[in-house]
Amino acid sequence: MADLLQRFKRKSRKSSSTSSEEDKRSPRDKKSKFDPPDENSDHDEVHSVLEMAEGVLPKLEMVLQKLETLETKLDSLDSHVKNVEVKVNKLSMKVETLESTTRKAMQSIEELEKE
Repeated sequence: MADLLQRFKRKSRKSSSTSSEEDKRSPRDKKSKFDPPDENSDHDEVHSVLEMAEGVLPKLEMVLQKLETLETKLDSLDSHVKNVEVKVNKLSMKVETLESTTRKAMQSIEELEKE
């Protein structure tokens, strides 16, 4: 930000009355009040951002690989949970059937004992 402000900062005027080489040049040859961006600094900045991105890329790939592994494990766990739910439901039905059969058997035994 400070660099940007320096680029657009007005030139300070010289108080000397002697003419310098800059004063002798035509207006076209003189520097403008706004310094053009320094291509080298922009290049360096881009280069540093690219280096940073290259440094982050392997870490992101590692995170992605770990997430894929976790996703596979979660899918496997989900499959096991569904299998357990199916087995529990089957067992619940068998228990209900057994209870119903036991009640009927107990009623039959009670009826036989009454006679």
